[in-house]
Amino acid sequence: MAHYLVEAANEMIGTMSKTLEPGSQELTQVLVVGCKTLQLLNKDDGFRSDLLRAARVEKEQSTLRDSIIADLNHFSIGFLQVEQKVLLASGVSKVAASYLVKRALELRTASHGKFGRLDPREVEEALRKLASVACHVATQLDAASKEKKAWDRPYKQALGVTLGVGGAVVIFVDVSATAATVGMTAAGVAVSSVVGGALVTKGVEQLES
Repeated sequence: MAHYLVEAANEMIGTMSKTLEPGSQELTQVLVVGCKTLQLLNKDDGFRSDLLRAARVEKEQSTLRDSIIADLNHFSIGFLQVEQKVLLASGVSKVAASYLVKRALELRTASHGKFGRLDPREVEEALRKLASVACHVATQLDAASKEKKAWDRPYKQALGVTLGVGGAVVIFVDVSATAATVGMTAAGVAVSSVVGGALVTKGVEQLES
């Protein structure tokens, strides 16, 4: 298991959740962690294999996936409860697990129960873009700090990168052996796959908002 991914999500989400308005120092730290984590992830062949496996399961279970997502009660009371158990069993903190479940429900509500398919290439491209932004902004902030220059709070960048890392965690943990031990079915993995992909995509959208 890629512990670095889970550990990064715990730290980043924990920082973003401490207050409604994280300071520049906290946001910079989130971006630094995000930069290092996404650089590792984009070179991680194991994650790429997990992503492809998730896409295969999602395709095979497409009918049940759509049924679960369309039914708000099934999605929120059934699927998300199991999803939270999977996250916790995989080492995700209570704060981070709650955050990801909340974001998943927000995405489901905003989409009116309609998610697109999981596209591994699209997810990989989004993660590369998030890595590039995280590293660039973190470098600029470090330089500005050393030169004592003013810099706008990079809130939307930090939030976007955090969502991207969180989405990758959702995909990763739900194709792990741990998922099946706490009751995650193949149909549940299919739902998690599109939810994780949607979180990553939402991260990129956040950068452009």
